[in-house]
Amino acid sequence: MIKEEKNSFQRVCLFGHYSPDYARNRILKKALLRKNFCIVEARSTKKGVLRYWELLLQSLRLRFDRLIVLFPGHTDVPLAWLICKIKRASLIFDAFNSLYDSMVNDRCQISTNSFRAKILFYVDKIACRLANIVILDTPDHCRYFSRTFNVPAEKIKFIPVGSDDDVMLPRACHRNDNCLTVFFYGSFIPLHGIEHIVEAASVLQQKSKNINFIIAGTGQTFAAIKNASKNLENIMFTGWVPYESIPELMAQAHICLGIFGVSDKASRVIPNKVFDALALKKPIITRDSPAIREWFVHGKHLWLVPAGDGGALADAILYLYTNKALRNALAENGYALYQKQFTIDAIAQKLVEVLNPYTNQ
Repeated sequence: MIKEEKNSFQRVCLFGHYSPDYARNRILKKALLRKNFCIVEARSTKKGVLRYWELLLQSLRLRFDRLIVLFPGHTDVPLAWLICKIKRASLIFDAFNSLYDSMVNDRCQISTNSFRAKILFYVDKIACRLANIVILDTPDHCRYFSRTFNVPAEKIKFIPVGSDDDVMLPRACHRNDNCLTVFFYGSFIPLHGIEHIVEAASVLQQKSKNINFIIAGTGQTFAAIKNASKNLENIMFTGWVPYESIPELMAQAHICLGIFGVSDKASRVIPNKVFDALALKKPIITRDSPAIREWFVHGKHLWLVPAGDGGALADAILYLYTNKALRNALAENGYALYQKQFTIDAIAQKLVEVLNPYTNQ
C-alpha cells in the first residue's frame, strides 16, 4: 500500500506493519497532518519475509526526509535503518513500549530466563540503538528504556498518548442519576488489573444497590474475569465494542476507571482510557504511580488509589458517589488540563519539537 497526503515543507514516511486504527498510530498521524507535514506511508500486513520485501519496494519508490516506525515496529527498525541510509533520511522509532517488558514482566507469557525472552530483549535494544530518536509515552518510561537498554537519554523523547479529540468529545447524555454507573474499557491485559475492579464490585454489591459496573472489551484475562464475577449482579460485560462506540458508553457513565495492575510497567504508563475519560469531561479513578503524578494532582484532576487494592477502589467509588460536587470538579479540572496538554494539537506541537533538530525549518 502506498498513500500520500498533502504538500508541505517536509515529507514524513510512516513505516511498518502497524495498524492505522490503533489509537497511538492514529493520533500521531493526525498530529503530523495538523502541522501540515506531507505524509507518505509504507505499510504491509504480510507475514515474514514478504512483509520486509513489500516494505522495501514501497519505501524505495517514495520521497521523504524523515521515517517514523510506528507501533508495533520493533522488528521493522533494522530494515527502516537500511532504507534511511539509502535515502539519507532520519529514523524516528515510536517504541511506545518494550516487547520484552510487556511479554515477560507484565503479561508473564514468556519466562524470564528463556531464549525467547533474550531475543525480545535484544530486539528492543537493537531497535533503540539504530534509531536517531526513540519516542515513548511518559518520562518515567523514557528513564526505564535508557536504564534497561542502555540508550542515551538525550535520544529518547516523550510524546504523551493523549486522545483522539475528533472522536472523544464531551456530549450530552440521558441516564438514570438515581444510580451510579462505573465504566471501564480495555483489552483485558494484566496491566489493567481488572480483577481488582471485580473485587471492588463485590464489596460494593454488599453496600449499595445503586452502583453498577459496565466493562467493555475482551482479551487475555477475559475468561478468568468473567468467571470470577459470575455471582455478581452489578457487573455487565459488553464484550468487544468498536472504538467509535466507546464515547457513547463513557458518556452514560458517572465515573470512568483507569488501570489498577501492580506490575512495574503499570507504574510507568498512562493508558488511552485515562486521557479518553478526561477528553469526555468524566471523573476518573486510576492507580497511583510515578507516571501519573508527573502530570496530575490527586483530588484535583482525578482520583488515585493504591495499585492492586480492590477495597480502596470500592471506597473511592463510594466516596465519589456521595460527593457529586467533587465528581464535577474532577471532571472540569481534568478536562482543563487535557485541553492544555493532551489534545491532538498539543501533541502535534510536542511532535514538532521532537522532530525539530531533524528538520529544515
